[in-house]
Amino acid sequence: MVETSSILLIGCGNPSRSDDGLGHHVIDALEWALRPCPKVKLLKTLQLDVTLAEQLARQDLVVFVDAATTCPHPQPHSPSPLPFSPGGRGVGGRGGETRGEGGISVVTLSPETPPGLNLTSHLLTPTALVSLAHWLYGRSPKAVLVAIPAHDFSFGNELSVRAAASVPHAVQTILEFLAAFDPALVT
Repeated sequence: MVETSSILLIGCGNPSRSDDGLGHHVIDALEWALRPCPKVKLLKTLQLDVTLAEQLARQDLVVFVDAATTCPHPQPHSPSPLPFSPGGRGVGGRGGETRGEGGISVVTLSPETPPGLNLTSHLLTPTALVSLAHWLYGRSPKAVLVAIPAHDFSFGNELSVRAAASVPHAVQTILEFLAAFDPALVT
């Protein structure tokens, strides 16, 4: 059995492709907001990799943060704070998806059985990675994807104005989510 070690926040994307770097910008802002918090690990990556499965299997919660050209399952905005039920099935107790300010989506992920894995380097999804952790290590964390609307994927290190404006909303969404998961994390 793999030992549990808490919470992992993963910012995905390419910071050299403008808004695709949103996940990295949010993780940078969370690093400052959560300091010091030894229960939370922060990671920035260009893309998800199968080698992360073992690390996921050791977590209680994993939050993937990524840019999205279209956020999954559009729904009307929900009031803040997000209705997360730590004892229930993820966000809002629905096991589904919630919208926050700025069009940010929070989608609950669960392992696929059997895992429908596509293990190519450019197509590994958060759900596939959670499934892989479950399949290889017999354990997968609670997991959510925070999808942030992105508008510009051209070469460059700067976020578009609209994407930059969504970073504080994404940070607040994640902090509220973490506080609902474990109130001691966010003071």
